[in-house]
Amino acid sequence: MKTAPLTEQERQQIVEFLPPARKLVTARKVDDINSVCVVHLPGNTYTPYVRWWFNHQSPGFFWGHYHATLEAAMDDLDETVHGLSR
Repeated sequence: MKTAPLTEQERQQIVEFLPPARKLVTARKVDDINSVCVVHLPGNTYTPYVRWWFNHQSPGFFWGHYHATLEAAMDDLDETVHGLSR
């Protein structure tokens, strides 16, 4: 399965669903329903980055992995996407 860029509407849907003070770093569309994204959580001292799944049909985040660095979160995103494309 290949990922695709998000439409502006899909990206905006993710951003609007984020609680205050959280920032979308990047996102990749997996299929018509789901995206995988990395979000910055500045209030989390030890794990300020999370790789989350986002459901566009019933908007919400699920199944996240928290990381201490942006590099680790981006590696997790890449591994997740790579695993989906097998």
